Amino acid sequence: PQISRVYLCLDNDAAGLTASAGIKPLLEQDSRFAHIAVTHDQPAESKDYNEALLAHQRGEKTQEQGRQRDGGPSL
Repeated sequence: PQISRVYLCLDNDAAGLTASAGIKPLLEQDSRFAHIAVTHDQPAESKDYNEALLAHQRGEKTQEQGRQRDGGPSL
């Protein structure tokens, strides 16, 4: 399969943000990945996407759910 985009979905804490900031340029500078767009994305109000998913399953309102109703990205 042809991969055109990679999403780095690491934890929304200092370690995850630092790791994303380090991984993204490594991929972008490697000629083997020149055709792949690299995006780092962390959930707005949760530690990670698993925490956001669990909150969603419990019915807790998260910022992601609010954006979903407004036509924005969803989980």
